[in-house]
Amino acid sequence: WGVSNWQIVEPNPIPWLKDDVGADDKPLPLRLVHPAEWDLIAQIVDLLDATGALTQVNWVKRGMALSQAFEEFYRNCRIWGEVMNQDPKLAQARLGLVGMTQIVVRSLLQDQLELFSPVEL
Repeated sequence: WGVSNWQIVEPNPIPWLKDDVGADDKPLPLRLVHPAEWDLIAQIVDLLDATGALTQVNWVKRGMALSQAFEEFYRNCRIWGEVMNQDPKLAQARLGLVGMTQIVVRSLLQDQLELFSPVEL
């Protein structure tokens, strides 16, 4: 998958994990727990897994499923306003998920469907 001109910016990584550790020192839980967040993550992983498939893949169908999952996420998971003020790390993690979706959609359009991808999606 071509990543175009995207780069991960350090030293401010996306806070995917919660900061607190349980009393039993279990691994840190994911910050993204809303069903719409999980569905979007699942669609991204499913689409990326399909790139290695040896069988014919319906990229339009996969792209539509990703698009619908993103719309559901956008409808149900706020980033700005109250969320940004009360839990800025959650807002940052959700922005990271938006960025990952953008990268995958751009790559799907350019690499799999051989279509023009606008600079701003």
